[in-house]
Amino acid sequence: MATVGLEGTHGFPYGPLPTWLYQGFLTASHDLRSLVVARALATMGLVALGSWWTASAMGVSPWLCLVALVSPYLWLYARLIWDNSFLIPLSALAVGSYARALARPSRAMVFVAVCATLLLPLIHLMSLALVLALGAHAIVFARPTFWRYRWTALASAIAVLAMAAPYLRIVAATRTGGGFHPTWEGFGFPLLGARWLSASGLDYFFGESWQAATFAPAAVTLAGFVSCFIYAFVWAGMGLAILSAWRAHRLHPSADEPDLRARLSWLALLIVAAQCLLDGLAGASGHPHYYNATWMAFVMLAWLPLGSFLERARTKWIPGAYTSVLVFVLVALIVRVRVWGGTRGDHYGPTLDNQLEVAEAIMTAPAGSKMSTNVPHYLQFGHGLEALIRLAPRAAKDDGATPVRLLLHYASENPNEGRVELRRMP
Repeated sequence: MATVGLEGTHGFPYGPLPTWLYQGFLTASHDLRSLVVARALATMGLVALGSWWTASAMGVSPWLCLVALVSPYLWLYARLIWDNSFLIPLSALAVGSYARALARPSRAMVFVAVCATLLLPLIHLMSLALVLALGAHAIVFARPTFWRYRWTALASAIAVLAMAAPYLRIVAATRTGGGFHPTWEGFGFPLLGARWLSASGLDYFFGESWQAATFAPAAVTLAGFVSCFIYAFVWAGMGLAILSAWRAHRLHPSADEPDLRARLSWLALLIVAAQCLLDGLAGASGHPHYYNATWMAFVMLAWLPLGSFLERARTKWIPGAYTSVLVFVLVALIVRVRVWGGTRGDHYGPTLDNQLEVAEAIMTAPAGSKMSTNVPHYLQFGHGLEALIRLAPRAAKDDGATPVRLLLHYASENPNEGRVELRRMP
């Protein structure tokens, strides 16, 4: 079993948990198509479960879970064979089980909450914002629950820490020369976490003017603009959470807001505050996957105004309308990827199915053949294709055939085309 994952940009090694999961799958099968399907189903299932537990604890309609489940970012990250995106389902499980433990204390929920929370750093250290916030919130608001099931909590913590011990020793011994690089952009970046629940910023994956390659460019562009209203919902939720905290401190909890909903909204504020501090000190900003451990905080904050909308006849249509907008954008993205075979950008590239076809074609080429490529994706990330070739089925080669020159290139000159193909050169 691996003791560490890949090395991070700041010199610290990533956690080994994703590698363990991939090692486990690869012992049974090298079919990466099946891996993607299993990974996507597991991610969506755990996100649905964690969201439902949280919504139930906050006293909001479970239908509001759809706001998270139809996020284009969730759809994209759930299908990537990557380490960081494992943070998404595990963070949903950590927050959901913790909220459930507060609402309906049980040994099982305490066990899941402790294990899920402590396993998060074994994926990526950026999850520390969530881990610290959950720990601080539990100390203040959940002491009776965790004391009641203290032996379960202690045994769970010991088991996870024992698993993590080799990795933690390596991290403790790691010395990096980078240090902290505080930036104002990093301190403010978490305040824009509503992006994860919207259709904004998708040019990060699909390039500028990506809407032009969809089946309804004008409508998709308009839908993307409308989806930005989620920023207002999240910021309004921050205001409501701050107001409820002030009332609890200065006066009494408001009569129309359940105490548990208020306390969980403060958890969301703690998560955002912790991420503001850590991202600011590390100078981390810009990339949407920096929200993959803390995204539940933005969902919980958005639920505060959206839940109020559902309680009023004149505004109850707003959550459904917003969800429909995201569904429309998601369908447009799926069709775009299907038609054009992916993208030419660094953050998405050709589809996995297309890349596996290329890897299998390379494996069947005559022994001694040489391949070149003009595809920037493979010039920058050549190790990805090498890994696919190693995992491809062992097709028979004709060792007696004359070696050929192979060119890996885009299937057409259209700049929207992400599909690649392998050509035998004369």
